[in-house]
Amino acid sequence: MVPEDQSAETGRSYESWQQVGEQFEALGASLASAVQTAWADEGNRQAVREVESGLRSLASAVAVAVDEAAASPEGQQVRAEAERAVASAQEAGRQAADQAVPQLASALRALGEGLRSALSELQRSGPDDKGD
Repeated sequence: MVPEDQSAETGRSYESWQQVGEQFEALGASLASAVQTAWADEGNRQAVREVESGLRSLASAVAVAVDEAAASPEGQQVRAEAERAVASAQEAGRQAADQAVPQLASALRALGEGLRSALSELQRSGPDDKGD
């Protein structure tokens, strides 16, 4: 049986993480809306394509480097040490995460508000406004 104070703490933790999830959802919606607005202008489309190409190149280069490093004997040793470090740090991480959730939710909320504000500015300026 779970003690009552632990049960209340678990409920607060769940609610905090639920708020973080909601902020991520709102952030995702804001980002999607910003991309859709930016896509309406041909100049922005080219910039988005260039960013996408750069991100794909970056992801590919990182994946190759990680695969090569992981295959080496040193990589195997580093992996084993990292797994041990992760295992020993898990509980401390859980405690820190529980304490950080409210701040994370607040930061995500502020980021979402900033994105919504930037999106509103983009929508107000419209695709025909070149910033002159």
